[in-house]
Amino acid sequence: VGIPATMNYASPSQRIQIEKLGRRWGCHTCGSRMIFSKLSTKFHGDHIPPVSVAKQMSQQTWRKFLDLTVPQKFYPQCVNCSGKQGSLLSKAVNEGMR
Repeated sequence: VGIPATMNYASPSQRIQIEKLGRRWGCHTCGSRMIFSKLSTKFHGDHIPPVSVAKQMSQQTWRKFLDLTVPQKFYPQCVNCSGKQGSLLSKAVNEGMR
């Protein structure tokens, strides 16, 4: 279950929706509902498809010609999975720049 997204970070109202979805349905990566967590924010909005992929797809000639961007959604992702994904992506980007 996701909500419509742009390429930007989730807005405050979207964050509230993401938090509610995460508590109800769990993290889209691991399934955790973070029931026993004492954190105030338990879920972050994860772009699907990822922003880098959506940007690349939106550059296709036929999409530009028809003025079509790739639609994205935010899915709830627990802070644990979000942190792991962030560090993996940072590492991949840094290795790619060498």
